[in-house]
Amino acid sequence: MRERMAPGGRVALAIQPRMKGSTDAKAVRLAEENVERLRTAGFGDLRVETLDLRPVDCGVAVGRVS
Repeated sequence: MRERMAPGGRVALAIQPRMKGSTDAKAVRLAEENVERLRTAGFGDLRVETLDLRPVDCGVAVGRVS
């Protein structure tokens, strides 16, 4: 995907865990895992954001094409 994006382009991978027992902390952990996947794929300017949703927050991994 990164190879098809323009320099400066951004990607956001959002995940809201809905499995039984999911928590806001689980959403953040999953977003952190996705940040590492984006790093491995060559994205930079990485960060984790959260969206305050219910029943569980949504974790978002954000990266940018260098």
